[in-house]
Amino acid sequence: MATNALELEVGRMHAAAEEATGLLRALANSDRLLLLCRLSQGECCVSELEEELGIQQPTLSQQLTVLRAQELVCTRRDGKRIYYSVSDPNALAVLETLYRLFCAPRAKGNCAPRAKGNCAPRAKGNCAPRAKGEGKGGRRAH
Repeated sequence: MATNALELEVGRMHAAAEEATGLLRALANSDRLLLLCRLSQGECCVSELEEELGIQQPTLSQQLTVLRAQELVCTRRDGKRIYYSVSDPNALAVLETLYRLFCAPRAKGNCAPRAKGNCAPRAKGNCAPRAKGEGKGGRRAH
């Protein structure tokens, strides 16, 4: 009986690994990561995404198509505009972790080790959702 339980657990692990791999594959593209980071702050239409992120229309459409196919974003139509938002709570959780690791301001002297010992602040801008309670004045995706 113990062998069957272990086999079930391994089967679940394989399924979870496949799901995680799909999410990580989607996040592995910098344009898709920027899109998800911006969308994690709230829904946005294509023209706003293009203007805010500087991703040109052909690339933008291609990457949004990938995110839709992976079911990471959903759409809402209002007249001629299509609005996108993040639909996967697991993606939001990963984006929050990425924000904490790479984008959040660090307290002086509280810096995680980086390659070559570099603890310099990151470039202006964020790449993930605002913290709970952070208002509109919060930093936005770059």
